[in-house]
Amino acid sequence: MPIRLLVVDDHPVVRAGVQQLLAGTEVEVVAEASSSQQALDRLRSSRFDLVLLDVRMPEEDGLRCLAEIKAREPQLPVLIFSGYANPSYIAKAIAQRASGYLTKDANRETLLATIRKA
Repeated sequence: MPIRLLVVDDHPVVRAGVQQLLAGTEVEVVAEASSSQQALDRLRSSRFDLVLLDVRMPEEDGLRCLAEIKAREPQLPVLIFSGYANPSYIAKAIAQRASGYLTKDANRETLLATIRKA
């Protein structure tokens, strides 16, 4: 059974790269969003098994989006995916019940293992 994934990142090349990395695996990117608001809209209209969420995005950051997701769907796993290994971001993400924190320099195997674990 596939893992239905929502990828939230403001950079199209990152979203495309994640999709490419996960091609041929049990993880299926079923939707993408380029902002927190788009992510929340997607969550209202579809069901996902996991959200892969960037921290730094325009309009509203991913940590605020994480809080909103957890308020609406507390059981939905959210994996933070950031270019920054910032201890403050990590602490805030864990405090807001993120399922994990992964930096964008992770390789395919690490990304897959972290998604499976989440």
